[in-house]
Amino acid sequence: MPKIMIVDDDAAIQMELEEYLAHMDHTVVGTADTGESAIEMARETDPDLILMDINPPGEMDGISAAQEIKEEMDVAVVFITGFGDPEYIERAKRVEPFGYMMKPFDEREINGVVEIALYKKKMELKLRKANDQSNHANRDLKQEIQERKQTEENLEREFHMRTTLL
Repeated sequence: MPKIMIVDDDAAIQMELEEYLAHMDHTVVGTADTGESAIEMARETDPDLILMDINPPGEMDGISAAQEIKEEMDVAVVFITGFGDPEYIERAKRVEPFGYMMKPFDEREINGVVEIALYKKKMELKLRKANDQSNHANRDLKQEIQERKQTEENLEREFHMRTTLL
């Protein structure tokens, strides 16, 4: 069951999201109300997905917190906000979020965005694993080719020495 963390300073929105997520059979591992507390909670709970308010109170906004979390833990983030300001959207895009939802939202929207974000993260991890396996196989193949070339060179030298001495 996916573990989801909520970051929003509005208790009513936190409760609304928790209720929607419970209906979708997701586990909410915690709620935070600032960017700083979101980072600490993410370290403690290791969520699969974070629903992050872009503009929580505190020294650090949600975009900066999401960037730090992503660099440290590689967690999927969906931004939730009441602001459609193009500047926020441009900054948010640099963090490469898995979604962006405008408040107020409804259960169907949350369901769609959350399910797509979780699926996208799952496929990203699968692709990364396949890529790692491919790189490992390529290294093994290159090593085998080098060993065969070395064996071939050794056999040619031996053949040359035998034919020269005869």
